[in-house]
Amino acid sequence: MIADYQTLEEKEQDHNFLSYCSLICILCRKKLNLPNVFLHTLQSDQFKYIFKTDDDQMLIKPNFFDTIINLISNKIPIVHYGGYIVDVPQPYLSQYCKVHPELPTYLPVLKTRYCNGRFYFLSSKAISVLISKREKIKEEYLEDYAIGYYLPELYKENMLNISTDKIFKDM
Repeated sequence: MIADYQTLEEKEQDHNFLSYCSLICILCRKKLNLPNVFLHTLQSDQFKYIFKTDDDQMLIKPNFFDTIINLISNKIPIVHYGGYIVDVPQPYLSQYCKVHPELPTYLPVLKTRYCNGRFYFLSSKAISVLISKREKIKEEYLEDYAIGYYLPELYKENMLNISTDKIFKDM
């Protein structure tokens, strides 16, 4: 998460500061270690961006976060969403149940653009919009798809495409 901190001590004292991982997962069906109550107290003026990655990913480019923070902090117009962009030009039935049998066999993926779950980031404004749609997002099984599907096109106009396969590896 990018927030405005003058010192490391100030950052460490901020009880709302979270690691780069997992915040978005509280928007989805999964029950993870971040409390749902956080969504009710989150204020968009507390951060600029949130970064999300899966817990089975290993960062192989140690300077990635410094680079991405500098890039998106200085980008004009502002970038609200970025990661490896998946374009779904027409609806289809997901076959992800073959990899994860706990998923339903009938799992439609509708037309949208989204960033896959290996890594993506969202601006505070994009998060604010998604929080207002959290009940719909909770109904979805595929968290990364749901984030992109429910994020309005306005926030996807200047998406930043990142070759995440060169930055993260599966563990």
